[in-house]
Amino acid sequence: MESLRLSPEAPDSRNMFYTVFITAVLFYCWNGLYSDGFNGDADSITHYQIARYSWKYPELLLDQWGKPLFTILSSPFAQIGFKAVVFFNILLIFWAGWLSWLIARRLQIMNSWLVPFFVLFSPVVMGNGVSALTEMVCALFLILYIYLFLKKKEWLATLLVSFMPFARSEGFVVLAVLFLFYIFTRRWKMIPVLVTGSVVFNLAGYLATGNSTWIFANNPYINTAINVYGSGSFFHFFIYAIPVFGVAFLFAIYTTVVKVSLLGGLVTGKNKSENDAFWVWVIMGTTWGYFAAHTFLWWQGMWASLGLTRVMAVIMVPMALLATAGLNSIMHKLNSSAARKILLYSVMVVSVIVPFIVSTFPVPLGPEEREHLRAVAFLQKDENLYRSKIFAANPYMPLALKRDPYDRKSYQRIAEYSHAATGDIIIWDAHFAPNEEQVPLTTLTHDSSLVIIGHWVPIRPFKALNNYDFEIYAFRKR
Repeated sequence: MESLRLSPEAPDSRNMFYTVFITAVLFYCWNGLYSDGFNGDADSITHYQIARYSWKYPELLLDQWGKPLFTILSSPFAQIGFKAVVFFNILLIFWAGWLSWLIARRLQIMNSWLVPFFVLFSPVVMGNGVSALTEMVCALFLILYIYLFLKKKEWLATLLVSFMPFARSEGFVVLAVLFLFYIFTRRWKMIPVLVTGSVVFNLAGYLATGNSTWIFANNPYINTAINVYGSGSFFHFFIYAIPVFGVAFLFAIYTTVVKVSLLGGLVTGKNKSENDAFWVWVIMGTTWGYFAAHTFLWWQGMWASLGLTRVMAVIMVPMALLATAGLNSIMHKLNSSAARKILLYSVMVVSVIVPFIVSTFPVPLGPEEREHLRAVAFLQKDENLYRSKIFAANPYMPLALKRDPYDRKSYQRIAEYSHAATGDIIIWDAHFAPNEEQVPLTTLTHDSSLVIIGHWVPIRPFKALNNYDFEIYAFRKR
């Protein structure tokens, strides 16, 4: 592939990268250490719990909601505790930032330090740093693919990225784009390698469950029964683009508009430039293919999409590559050195400010978690209550109670409360109980075998999913 060798860096550009990187390291470590709460809400807790208990319950290793690759890679950290998984996530962010700089250099992008700057100080990455989410693991597979491909390690790059769907299911979208890339660049031998990860995990799933179509039959999104998440505007992710990607999004759009004209020549074969093909298919294609997939799913309300913006962290590096190319192009057109500096510094200042407008640092404990701690404190006052079996909806509850959420002798989901015995405790919250667990409050209040022993309402009322006034009830089985 032409023009993809590592470019020499001017000393000042290299120094800018080290300044950006060290500043980011200090920020993320400070944020991780001093945050009482976490990003990602209950999803962070559930992913942690799956990883934490996967060594005790091996079937969790192949739980497709938990994402097998995330579970496998994070499980050693999870044995230490939730904070260890948070710092595992932060380490992945550092690695992504470092690799993004090396990729920018191999692509010979001017001001290559801007790529890790856009990545490390993007609202979506900063705003999900203190988490046990799957996005950064998934992102690394795409980032490593780009990096290794540019180093002419195409087989290894393709083999690794084939496992991406098992870090997040949207990885299949990326594989579809790479399939087109290989078709139009005549890399026929690479195409079978793209399914390696699927074959390996489907075989593992078959051996574990006996289901030969495990990859589809056990997919929680294709087979979801959840219909409470609704749908939203087609323009949802465009509207939130700046609070997600920062101003980098605007420059990425500019580059896309400029380079999209190359697509026709690449498809017809008139343009045989490997460099153009890489930019259009791998960088632009994966970025906008992934973006479009989430746009469509939320618009149509498919596969339990909740319109969550954090999923865009997966494409932050290719988005930053497009953004840096666009900013460089605009600066190159400015005749005045002063004008170029004003534009550059303005972009940098705004980029740093936006995350602090969108998110709070360090991360405070969420309002729902604070109310659950009130319920936990109530139970701790009475040894008999605290030792009772718990039925609850919010995954934070077993974490706060230091319970194994998969040990049915001490904890079960509230949807199974009909199995409660005398003395068992049922904790109902207005977020998860009526939505994901499909247990309305009236179901419990009309059950004569239950008695209310506690009720907590936030001092500052707030709404939960589907406009429920948040509150918590504690019941005890007579």
